Amino acid sequence: MKFELSFTNKEITPWGGMVFLKQMLDKIGFREQIEKCESLPVSLSNNSYKKEVLLESFITSIEPLLLELILKK
Repeated sequence: MKFELSFTNKEITPWGGMVFLKQMLDKIGFREQIEKCESLPVSLSNNSYKKEVLLESFITSIEPLLLELILKK
């Protein structure tokens, strides 16, 4: 995974690093690891989301909030 980082004085949104988070999750095989994890609860409903989709969505949704909290300090 090659990418170039640079700095700027321009303001960015907390969503600015989302692409890097997604690339990292893909590179470490996050979904595949969660699929294999047997200790996580599984819903038996046919309307439920897969556990790997729920966890990946949760992680990507809180990342901008965490970044915003960190940058305000």
